[in-house]
Amino acid sequence: MKINLRARNSKVLVIGDAMLDAYWMGNVSRISPEAPVPVLAVNRKTTVAGGAANVALNCSSLGASVELIAVVGADSAAQDLQNCLTQSGIVNLALVADTNRPTTVKTRIVAAGQQIVRIDEEKSEPVECDTEAQLIKHALVALNNKPSVVVISDYGKGV
Repeated sequence: MKINLRARNSKVLVIGDAMLDAYWMGNVSRISPEAPVPVLAVNRKTTVAGGAANVALNCSSLGASVELIAVVGADSAAQDLQNCLTQSGIVNLALVADTNRPTTVKTRIVAAGQQIVRIDEEKSEPVECDTEAQLIKHALVALNNKPSVVVISDYGKGV
């Protein structure tokens, strides 16, 4: 409870590798005739914020005012991630769109409650110089707002 009371008045700056976690859930009742692999009949798909974006959501859920600085692709996954964050109340976003990389998406295929495979869409190389310059610019502005804490969330995805 003390953590929650302290967090309530805190300003948290999160910088790092934001991701979109996707879950495709269903049931397997047969094996594919094309290859010896299970066939998933999908009955539900969901997406949630992952990586640094999940850290931002967790800080926000404790009552902190959160700002997130991260790189995303210029793609629909970036919009999905932004929607996840804004619907959860995180509006201080500096999501730098990079046309040379996709938004990192981790898709988990789940059959009858058991994860059977994960599909990663990502680029792990360092961001381009112009993207890095934009990140630094956003970070300097955010640091001028004197956050209570700075969280660096590094998953090795280029930020």
